Amino acid sequence: MDCKWFWVLLVIMLVSSGEGCWEEERTALLQLKHVFSSMNYLQDWVENSNCCEWERVVCDNITSRVMKLELYDVGDGKVGGWYLNASLFSPFQQLLSLLVIMLVSSGEECWEEERTALLQLKPVFSSMNHLQDWVENSNCCEWERVMCDNITSRVMKLELYDVGDGKVGGWYLNASLFSPFQQLQSLDLSGNNIVGCIANKGFERLSRLGNLEGMNLARNNLNNNILSSLAGFSSLKYLYLFENGFNGAVTIEDCYKSVALMLVLSPESLHDGCRSPAMS
Repeated sequence: MDCKWFWVLLVIMLVSSGEGCWEEERTALLQLKHVFSSMNYLQDWVENSNCCEWERVVCDNITSRVMKLELYDVGDGKVGGWYLNASLFSPFQQLLSLLVIMLVSSGEECWEEERTALLQLKPVFSSMNHLQDWVENSNCCEWERVMCDNITSRVMKLELYDVGDGKVGGWYLNASLFSPFQQLQSLDLSGNNIVGCIANKGFERLSRLGNLEGMNLARNNLNNNILSSLAGFSSLKYLYLFENGFNGAVTIEDCYKSVALMLVLSPESLHDGCRSPAMS
């Protein structure tokens, strides 16, 4: 036998020989066990045993490297949702398949940073008669006027219309309060007596929300001063502005010049007002 191939075979036999998994991967799996498993799962994941023979672990037949992990439905002991440390999977250099379904989100909990942001919005918008279920230590995806994605539990839609009736004489909005909602698609702020935005915290802050497709600012007391702050939205498809305090004719050039945007200036018909050339 060629000497080179002899040493190759010898190395393979020493590394694996089909008798055990790699020590660093066994250690990593035992760390994962405490993170994922309730008392009813992964019972054969124990010290001083071959992790390639453990349930939900598949190793390569030659190298004994972990190739596949099937950690589905093993996190049912996690009450109230939890956050995954994905770096725990770093030791598995040959991993080809990772099945971690219904563990991190599963539609059960909203994101902590978004719940915090909503609780900051509550005193800004609500009088005593609204948003009563917006409270600490509860799932914000189940709150009134909040809609979340079924998979990611990210806030997708906020319907904050007619909740600012306690604001007498008009008020200025801090639009940056909506910045944490990175997956927001629809925002309804109609009927809140908003007269404008706080300096440097106007609607231009929302242009960073790349998924925002619809915004309803109707039935407020906005004027032409806010139009320039609506000029940077790349994803916006419709914008409701009727029943505000605009002076003169408001055209699509005042708001946005390149996106397929429907600008609605009248509540009677969606065809009132104007559209960009792409929508005509």
